[in-house]
Amino acid sequence: MKPSLHKARISLFDLEGFALIISHKTGVLYHNQVGGTSCAHAEYEGALAPVDFGPAGTKAIAELEFHPGGGSLDHALADELDRIFNSSPATSFISVDRARLDDSVESWVYVKLTGIFDDFSQETALRSLFGFSRDIGVLTWPNSD
Repeated sequence: MKPSLHKARISLFDLEGFALIISHKTGVLYHNQVGGTSCAHAEYEGALAPVDFGPAGTKAIAELEFHPGGGSLDHALADELDRIFNSSPATSFISVDRARLDDSVESWVYVKLTGIFDDFSQETALRSLFGFSRDIGVLTWPNSD
C-alpha cells in the first residue's frame, strides 16, 4: 500500500465522517491513514462521494472491535458491517467485498455497490450516484489511531 507519486493524490487525513471511493479511471488517488494503531497508508483511484450512516450507523461502526494492530477483516466483522449497511435505505446499496477481506482493515473496507443506475430518471438510495461503470470501491473514514 505504498503511496504512488505518478498520479494526482488527495489526502483524506482530515476527513470527517465516511466517504466512498468508487472505482473509476479519474487519474486521482485518494490516500488515507488506516488500520487502527498500525497507522498504515492506503490509496485507491476513483471518484469520492460522502456517505451518511446517520447517528445510529456511525455509532455502530465506531463500536466495532477491529483487529488490533491493523489486522484484516474476518467474516464475522464483515457480517456486522453488512448488517449496519443494510439497516438504512441510505446505505443498503453497500456490502463488504468478501473477496477482499484480507485487504480490508479499520477505516479502509473494500465494498461492492448495487443500485447505481445509468441515468437520473432512476433513483438510488444515495440519490447522487449515477452512471458509474464499476460496482466496486472502498469505504473509508477517520482512523482511530
